[in-house]
Amino acid sequence: MNPCEMSELPNVTANNFSGKCNDSYGGNFTHVLDDWKQEQFGGYPVVYPITIYHLYPVIVFGRILHILWYVIGFVGNFISLKIWSLTRMKRLNSSALYLVGITIYDIWYQILHIFFYLKYFWGLPSLGVAGLCQIWMVLNVVPQYANQLLVLGFTIERFISIIVPFKGERFSKRQRAPAVITSITVFVFFLAAPQAYFWRVDSSGFCEMKSGEKILSFYTIWSFATESIIFFVIPVVTLLLNVFVIKEAYNSLNRRENLDMKAQSSSRIHTKGKNYKPATKTLLCISFFRILTNLPVSITYTMQNLEAFSFGRLMPLEEMSSDHQWRNFILYWGARVIIEVIGASHHALSIFIFYASTKQFRNEIGYIFTEVKRFISRSSVRHGRSSATPSDLRYSTSIYMYKVTANHDMHT
Repeated sequence: MNPCEMSELPNVTANNFSGKCNDSYGGNFTHVLDDWKQEQFGGYPVVYPITIYHLYPVIVFGRILHILWYVIGFVGNFISLKIWSLTRMKRLNSSALYLVGITIYDIWYQILHIFFYLKYFWGLPSLGVAGLCQIWMVLNVVPQYANQLLVLGFTIERFISIIVPFKGERFSKRQRAPAVITSITVFVFFLAAPQAYFWRVDSSGFCEMKSGEKILSFYTIWSFATESIIFFVIPVVTLLLNVFVIKEAYNSLNRRENLDMKAQSSSRIHTKGKNYKPATKTLLCISFFRILTNLPVSITYTMQNLEAFSFGRLMPLEEMSSDHQWRNFILYWGARVIIEVIGASHHALSIFIFYASTKQFRNEIGYIFTEVKRFISRSSVRHGRSSATPSDLRYSTSIYMYKVTANHDMHT
């Protein structure tokens, strides 16, 4: 789910405020809303001061947990990228290139998310430059869309390989993966491009959505259509395909083991069948984890269209807790922020999925740690030798001086 959605006001349009605001506002709604934002919130994005004032523990929770995701994510994703890029890993796992793509997009997302974090968790105008605002909005959704499609891509490849194994061998050639990944990247850029049209830098230096009934209507339709497909339809299809694939893989192995075949044929088929298991297990774990973290975010995002969770009438911050409509919104918003912060974990924790589900990945992690230990040991020994040399020299010198003094005393 596009995290910048969290910055927007649910149902903030002229129609939503009709009946809640003075009718004299009329067509001057945008000007009135901007004045209200400036007067009450100092020009900050409206949701940030509301969250600070009414949900401060929630914003602190987000500040801390996002830092944790950045630390784990940058370290874990770069290690994962190094491992899946190895030639031997590509030979052992036909989906390695897809996993390289997913890891790159996770790193991409986390780098861009820092701008969002500074803006909506610390109130800093980190995207307040015309051009940068629009470019960020496009680049921010690309890795989110691409990751979903990449998981679907190698799931389809695995599905074809196990359902139609002989044709699947031709379909799953490693030369095909770069073309598929490139096609997905081009497609998601096309899908994300309209985001540049919806956003602008306001007078306070913050990247905000443009106002206007037509723009908001277009955005609502476009966003609902694209994100329903990306974050609802595709994960469900991926999950169903993975469940079917792993079921067929185990059934196929059981049938083959019960057949009385020739030794050579049995060995060849059994070996091939076993190769399905690690890759399929990894795909299934990734799919489950991403669905479990994305689906609640998608549901809470959709709930913003309900009237019960829309903005109340314009009023100062301190009065909102006494208004029924604002109380509903504040409760909804607090739950949504918590869910979105936890949901961002799937861009940081993939390394643990890879480690738990893939033996070859665990072996590579062990090899990396062994090399790190050797490097530390060599550095310690080298440092020990260099630090011991002056001490040894001083000790030898003192022994020599002692002998000279003793000989001198004997002669005298």
